[in-house]
Amino acid sequence: MDLESDDQFHSLLNRSTNIGNSRTHAQRIVSGVSVAIGEIPWIVSIYLRDSFTCGGSLISNRFVLTAAHCFNNAKSSDWFYIRYGSNVVHEGPAVLVKRVILHPNYKPPVIYHDIALLELAQPIQFSRHVQPACLATTQMYSHNMIGMKATVSGYGDSNFEGKQSDFLQAVDIRVIENEFCDKHYRRLAHADEKFRYGIGRTLICAGYEHGKKDACQGDSGGPLTLQIAGIHYQIGIVSFGYRCAQPDFPGIYTAVSHYRHWIINHLQSQTG
Repeated sequence: MDLESDDQFHSLLNRSTNIGNSRTHAQRIVSGVSVAIGEIPWIVSIYLRDSFTCGGSLISNRFVLTAAHCFNNAKSSDWFYIRYGSNVVHEGPAVLVKRVILHPNYKPPVIYHDIALLELAQPIQFSRHVQPACLATTQMYSHNMIGMKATVSGYGDSNFEGKQSDFLQAVDIRVIENEFCDKHYRRLAHADEKFRYGIGRTLICAGYEHGKKDACQGDSGGPLTLQIAGIHYQIGIVSFGYRCAQPDFPGIYTAVSHYRHWIINHLQSQTG
């Protein structure tokens, strides 16, 4: 479905739905629920050697979308692989990563442009339980989605510096005005160093003003998705936050819509 026109996009915004109510409640992500196998078929887990590093999402049979900061400490000799098609960490088929592609403007410790692509060494076979996420359209900026319910998923901690989940978790949160996050994140130490231009158009603020539900450590790189007319669009990538699920500090996500052309250019160059 073409959502590139304003009329089509806005007419469908209010049709997004929750994650299923049939899931078993469990305290992972933060106030998340366990996810059945195949319910989030694009999710992958990323490993450095045999250590879980980050989450990510399939966007084609050869590429994974994730966060650039997952590779801040990577060395040239390091090798990565992903697992997919499972809802349990360290399970599912493994595929080596052929190439890590960081956005050229990502310059840590500055958090802007926190996005990366992983080119896989061999193509993945899609199935009922393994499917790619659709990329956010150019209309899917945060100011167009304020108040919308979105889903963040991953294998992260249940609370700040807590225990990592062995099972895939998901939680519904809401897109919040970037101005709210900007106001509160500017109070943090080193704000000028890490995000001197504030929480702007390339980022999405999502969660709840009072806290309670959020992504956490280990969820980095994972997808924030929005369901419209039965189609799941990845609108964000878990980037950073202040602790986890703290009042006044919703999570910050890289806005996929801003990088759509960069992503597509890499996908097309690989298939061309």
